[in-house]
Amino acid sequence: MQETHVNFIPTTNQVVINQATINADAQRNNGHQSLHSRFANWVVSHPKITLASALGLAAAGVGAYFLARELTLSGNAGSSVMANRNISPTNPTSSLLPSQGLSPTAIEFITESVSELPTSVTAPPLTTPDWYKALMSTAQPSSETPVSASEKKTVESIVKRPYAEFEQAGYLAFSDTDFRDGPYGESTKIKIKIAQNLPRDVHLIVYTSGNPEHTRQSFQPMVDDRNPLHVLKVKRSPDTRYWARDGLPVPVFGKNDSLVLVDSKYHHSWEPDQAVANFFNATLLSHPYEFEGGNLLADSKGNCFTVNNYDMRKQSDFNDDIFKKYYGCKRLTRLKHKTGIGHVDEVIKIIDDKNIITDRRGYRSILRRLGYNVTMIPRAKGKYANYLNSVIINGNAFVPVYGHKKNDKRAMDIYRSFGLKAYEFRSNNISSIWEGSIHCSMVTYPKINNKPETSGIS
Repeated sequence: MQETHVNFIPTTNQVVINQATINADAQRNNGHQSLHSRFANWVVSHPKITLASALGLAAAGVGAYFLARELTLSGNAGSSVMANRNISPTNPTSSLLPSQGLSPTAIEFITESVSELPTSVTAPPLTTPDWYKALMSTAQPSSETPVSASEKKTVESIVKRPYAEFEQAGYLAFSDTDFRDGPYGESTKIKIKIAQNLPRDVHLIVYTSGNPEHTRQSFQPMVDDRNPLHVLKVKRSPDTRYWARDGLPVPVFGKNDSLVLVDSKYHHSWEPDQAVANFFNATLLSHPYEFEGGNLLADSKGNCFTVNNYDMRKQSDFNDDIFKKYYGCKRLTRLKHKTGIGHVDEVIKIIDDKNIITDRRGYRSILRRLGYNVTMIPRAKGKYANYLNSVIINGNAFVPVYGHKKNDKRAMDIYRSFGLKAYEFRSNNISSIWEGSIHCSMVTYPKINNKPETSGIS
C-alpha cells in the first residue's frame, strides 16, 4: 500500500502534496473502473451461469440456517421440547411443530425481537388471507365446535355399532348404595335375587364409594365361581350413584368387536366413566352433551331409540349425527315424550331384532312402520310405574311388578312368550318414590375380548 506524503513548511505555512502519490491514486482508480467494467460485461454475456451461482449461494445460506437451528434443538431436546403451540408475539415457540423446540437463548432473542416490531407488523392484516385463516383455525379451535374434524374422523374409525341388551352379556354392574346407606327394601331384595340368579359366566361388578372390603363381604355369599365378583371403587356422590344406567358409560362395539365405552355429560356431576373404562381396559369416548343412558335403546342392526325430552331439545346441536358417530346408530328414532321422566326404557322394550313391546298405543304405528312386530303390554298404575323397565340377561328377564295380579300376570306371560325365563320383583316404592326401576339401577356389558382388570379389588 502506497502512502500519501504531506509536507508542512512552517516558514510559509504551505501544505505540499507529493505529486507521485496523486499519480498512483489515479492509476489505481482507473484499474478499479476497468475491473468493474470487465465484470459487468461478463455478467451480461453469461446470464445462465450468473443465475445458477446466485441460487446456489441462496440455497447454501438457507441450509446453513437450518443446520444451525437443528444443532440448537438437539442440544436442548431434554428441556425445551414443545408442541402444538399457537403463534403470537408473546409466544415465540408458537410456530413449532410437535417435537420441535428452541433453546432458552433463542426464545429470549425472538421474544425481544418480535415485541419490538411495530403494530402494523405484528397485527393480522386488514384483509385476512386464506393461509392466515387456516393457521388461526388450526392453532386456536373454536369453542363453539365441541368436536374437531380430526376427532370426528377418529370416533368414526373406532365405533362399529351399538350393543343390544338382548345380546350375550358378560357383566352386570350396579351400586352397593342400598346396602350401606339405609333400608332401601325393595331394591336390596332385587339385587340379592338377581345376583343369586345370574346366568353362568356373567361377572358381577359392584361399585362403591365406601370400604371395598365390606362390599366384597356383603356380595361374595351371593355368587360362586361361575359368577366372579368384582368391586370397583368410585368417588363419593350424595345420591346419584344408585342410578347406574344413567351415570355409567354406555357400551358399544368397536370396529374389531372390542368393547368401547361412551361418556356423556351427566348433569348430576357424577362421572365414574374413566374408572369403568380402566376396569375393562376399554377405549373411552367422551362427548360434551348432557345425556343419560336410560334414554337409549338399540337392536343389533344399529336401530336406536330415544325419547325427545326437554333435556334433548334444549341442546339444539345435539343432533342425530352425534348418535351415529359415538353410539354407532345407523338410524335414530326420536319418540315423543308422553309419560314418566322421559326415558325410552320407560316406554318400550326391545326383545330382539324383530320384536318390541310397549304400553303406548301412539308408538305402535311408528314401530310397525320400522318393521317390528309390536306387542302391547298392560299399563301399570302410577305415573312412573311400568312393566318395561326390566333387564334382560342372556335369556333371563328381571321384570318389575306392582301387586296387581291380572296385569302382573299378563306382563309376565308376555315376556315368557318370547322364550325368556322371567323373574318378577315388586317395584312399587322404587317406581313411585324414586321414579325408576330395575333397568335404571343396573347396566349390562357385553362379553368382550378386552382383558379387564380382575386382580384383587379393582
